[in-house]
Amino acid sequence: LIKNFCGATTEESLRKNALLIEEILSETVNRGHIYTTDLSSLRPCIYSEPTDTPALKKTILTSTLMTTDTKPIVPNTTALRPVFGSRLEQGQNQHKAEIFVDVVEKIYATISKEGSVTNFSLCGSVNLKSCLESKASVILGFNEDLVLASSESESYSTDVVLSNYILHETVKSDKFAVDRTLTVIAPQGEVPVLRYCTTRPNNGYPFSITTAVEEVPCSRDLVLTVKLRCEGNAASEAVGTTLDIPVPCTTSGLMKRFNELEQSAELQYENKKIVWKIKCLKAKSEAVAKFRLANANEGGFGRLELGPISMKFELSNQSTSGLKIRFLKTDQHSGSNIQRWIRYVTTSDCWVQHLT
Repeated sequence: LIKNFCGATTEESLRKNALLIEEILSETVNRGHIYTTDLSSLRPCIYSEPTDTPALKKTILTSTLMTTDTKPIVPNTTALRPVFGSRLEQGQNQHKAEIFVDVVEKIYATISKEGSVTNFSLCGSVNLKSCLESKASVILGFNEDLVLASSESESYSTDVVLSNYILHETVKSDKFAVDRTLTVIAPQGEVPVLRYCTTRPNNGYPFSITTAVEEVPCSRDLVLTVKLRCEGNAASEAVGTTLDIPVPCTTSGLMKRFNELEQSAELQYENKKIVWKIKCLKAKSEAVAKFRLANANEGGFGRLELGPISMKFELSNQSTSGLKIRFLKTDQHSGSNIQRWIRYVTTSDCWVQHLT
């Protein structure tokens, strides 16, 4: 509810919109009981306006309508704007009628030292955010090979199978078996249209990690080479990737070398691990780092204390499950001048690769 009025729920946003939040709570809660959470009922009673955060002020839209010829690029902060425009914008009819659809997927993966995936699961959500003046009927068209089944064995191996899924109460799925569409009676604000889980990476695994460990002659040092390759589709890129690499407890220093700029690494002596940060990694490209660990092989068992590597990432314009939105339509009563946006994001819930 606060996100729909303020746009974002960061600490900075909550601090700047404290007066607005207090007004929302006073209208929502009555004598300790929740009176209503309906946005259309609360909006006439709320007079405070949301305060823009720096992230929202820098947002620039590069396109307006989603068509079959162009694919709009949506910054990460675009969908963080409030559902309602200011009263001045509404009075001058400047409030934009927009619909955002986010396909967000979180990956859990465990990889052996040989590079084979021993455990994989994916949990995703299709979130629809309506910034229209009232409820609207929104039709989402999914890819034709999408299957909502009770078990993955009920479909062919080439299908995109979602064995576990939950549909929101506002969703009508009676036409899904015919034309792969879901009709959403979208209220103002954000609703999770579809939540799903699968163990099939139909678009392949988004990353691959290759490592090599060498002993330095006449020394107690170890040289660790880590190669990270982004396997996403051509239009995707990973932003803010971080790799945590545990090192032997005897490590006393670190020397590093990278193949590209915009990379950094530091040795955290308290936690005995290397934190390797990659600012941006485009699809089909590699980031290579070579670390020389001083005194890491004291006693001759340094290799056994290396790893496992844990990675955090956000991969834009990537659907690992294979789920796609073919089209996004609204009914005639909602108007024709509606901006529609679709975004795909894949993030890591737990990505671990063993080195020993």
